[in-house]
Amino acid sequence: MHIVEAAWGRFRNSPGGALLCHALTLRASDLAPIGVPRLPAEVVLPGAIPWKLLASAEATARGEPVGPSLSREGTLLAQSVATWAAYRESKALYAIDPLLAEAPAHTPWPEHVPTAALRVSSRCPVLALPWEETTVHLAPYYDLLTGQEASGHLELRLGRLEEDRWETVSILHVIGPDLGTCVRAAGARVEREGGPPGSFQSDLAGLALTVLLYLGGEPDLVRQVHPGAKPARDRRMHRRDPERWRDLRAPTRYTVGTAFRAAIERWEIEPRAQAAPPGGRTVRPHVRRAHAHLCWTGPGRTGPPASA
Repeated sequence: MHIVEAAWGRFRNSPGGALLCHALTLRASDLAPIGVPRLPAEVVLPGAIPWKLLASAEATARGEPVGPSLSREGTLLAQSVATWAAYRESKALYAIDPLLAEAPAHTPWPEHVPTAALRVSSRCPVLALPWEETTVHLAPYYDLLTGQEASGHLELRLGRLEEDRWETVSILHVIGPDLGTCVRAAGARVEREGGPPGSFQSDLAGLALTVLLYLGGEPDLVRQVHPGAKPARDRRMHRRDPERWRDLRAPTRYTVGTAFRAAIERWEIEPRAQAAPPGGRTVRPHVRRAHAHLCWTGPGRTGPPASA
């Protein structure tokens, strides 16, 4: 079984799974108090709902009124509930080829990439990403903008799987012109509210965002099909018990970077003399600095693209 599916099974059968089911039943009734008529299509479960449930439980245990803060364990659990809610809707796993991960690992953090260029391929595409001689599993998903839920704006949260919980790696407020502005706005809000200082602009977050940009701009996917699948049974379960089907259905698995690896292997195998251009130098296939098709122009790339 895939490590993410195994973690999901443990969480689903723990008290966190019961909290997830309870939070999902409150989606409709809890939108009015935060001033949102309906959820955006990108958001499965606002993180404010499990946060409120946990804050109320902690305050009751202390015999105090509900306050504006939550314990670290409670915050981690609320983040995990929202992440697993998005995962169970998408069930999409992407294994990133090590050669593809190596290429953007040495590029600058994509802070000047326009926000509009970042398009997450599903509600929660989990990335299995080679990192520091191991493989980490990262889950990006959208939530309502914390503290400004009524505006309808979104934030992108990026979590790293640790056992059956998702630790926050980065948050981006998706309201700035570029990714750097978005990530700095999220960090500033956390510090204003008394959270730990520090930047969400880590190397791991930059690599994950670059891979997401690659997925959105250059689909290099191969779907993994495993023998023994029983789609007819899945369809019957989907019709009879859609909630149970969401919990138990097998994830769709992809490998990312197959074409990129093939290009590098061809470059390394083909005779250099035949492949060499007139100048006598060949260039190893590489991932260019992330820019999609909306890159800034002008000196230092500080200006927006000219309108057509």
